[in-house]
Amino acid sequence: PLSRMEVSPPLRIRSYEPRDDAGCKSLEHRASQFQAMGGLVKFAFEHHHSFDAKSRQFPQHLILVCADDDRPGQLAGVIAAAIKTAYVHGVRRKVGYVFDLRVDESYQRRGIGLALAQELESRCTAEPFNVEYFYLSVNRDNAKAKKLYSRLGWTFASGRRLQMGPLVSDKPTPPLAAVAVEAAGGVSRVTDPQQAAKIVADGFVGRDHALPREAFEEIFTSPLFIGTFVCEDGLGSRAAISLWDNAHFTGFYPIRVGVPARWWVRAAPFLGLAAAAGAIWAAGALFSAAAAAASPFAVAGVTVALGMCTWVGYKAFRFAAFVRSRKGFRARLFAPVAVGPNWPPLMEGVVTRAKQEARKRGFFATVLNLDCRDPSLSVIAPPPPDKKKGAADGERSGRSASSQSSGARAARAAPGQDGDTDALVGGASAGPREELPRYETEFMHKLIAPRKGESAELGMLEANGFLDPRDMS
Repeated sequence: PLSRMEVSPPLRIRSYEPRDDAGCKSLEHRASQFQAMGGLVKFAFEHHHSFDAKSRQFPQHLILVCADDDRPGQLAGVIAAAIKTAYVHGVRRKVGYVFDLRVDESYQRRGIGLALAQELESRCTAEPFNVEYFYLSVNRDNAKAKKLYSRLGWTFASGRRLQMGPLVSDKPTPPLAAVAVEAAGGVSRVTDPQQAAKIVADGFVGRDHALPREAFEEIFTSPLFIGTFVCEDGLGSRAAISLWDNAHFTGFYPIRVGVPARWWVRAAPFLGLAAAAGAIWAAGALFSAAAAAASPFAVAGVTVALGMCTWVGYKAFRFAAFVRSRKGFRARLFAPVAVGPNWPPLMEGVVTRAKQEARKRGFFATVLNLDCRDPSLSVIAPPPPDKKKGAADGERSGRSASSQSSGARAARAAPGQDGDTDALVGGASAGPREELPRYETEFMHKLIAPRKGESAELGMLEANGFLDPRDMS
């Protein structure tokens, strides 16, 4: 067993207090920055409300900070856990979802992350929380975090597919799906919390990470719940998916887009005027040159070029207007319910309807997080062409299990470890994970209190388990 890591004065681990709000937000802003294109594009996470607002969605929660007593207001690190009751491998347990582990760069390599994780586990497993099982989400390429948790006995639980789709256009239901949806009487939007909770509970109760039936209303009575979209054909097939406001608590703050983001804000009016003046000048120059050449081909070429430039400019203007009109960055699709043999076209219909609702409400994009083996991914987020073969193998196995039970659980996958991180996560057999379809993030988990006759060694989660949208708010 890993020895207990302690922090030394002036550092001290204690419970979160309201006065820590600004320090935690600043810490997350610095620690969560991500970039692309060699640093030309850079964003960071930001909180729209108090730092503990997300945690307060749950029946119980715990946030710990590592404070520096020599520097009032300075936080070296933070970690949080949301505590609830959920199913894991068919057993109802007290569960802790661990998130927001952040350590300030100037305090790293001092064991603070390990100390925070150990202290959180110690407090959560004691009264009044009595947590039996933990899980968390981590990026697949975050070797540092995976190494930390593997040292604490956490293992691979699920490879997660992330799919984010901009809502630039109001896309209609695909033609074949539209026929099935119309024959089924269309897609209905359910907003009544009890009715929506029953639809989702009927599809998920007993599956991995699903809440008990009576607890589902905690999600659907939230003001962040937008609706559950349902389509039934009357012949035993049904598809449903729910929509959640994922922009209420957090968002993305642009730091750099080529140049610092604040420069764009200041320069935007002048850049627009300069672009318009340049376009007018270029058009006049091109027409003058074409007229001087006295060639119908030159005039035609200039006309086509100007038409293309006008079209590109119009599209750019429309996109800019769309971005400016957005009230929130992302809405979350969650809890896809697929029952019966004809669920795929019905699922296309409900997903399209949910995206239309998200666009109407002012969201920029929808986001989806499912196990990479979930059979509904073949419809909701088909893999890119070069990955289809591998993904289809996984989806076929999942769909077979799903159709055999008309939407009941798919068979559990065998336990295993990810091939490219074996050295970091315990070195167990990598076989099953090497065969997984593409995925971008991982769930890791740890069983603290096995039941009588139960092994502490956990296998992978079910392919079609439940994802609580509050976890990712």
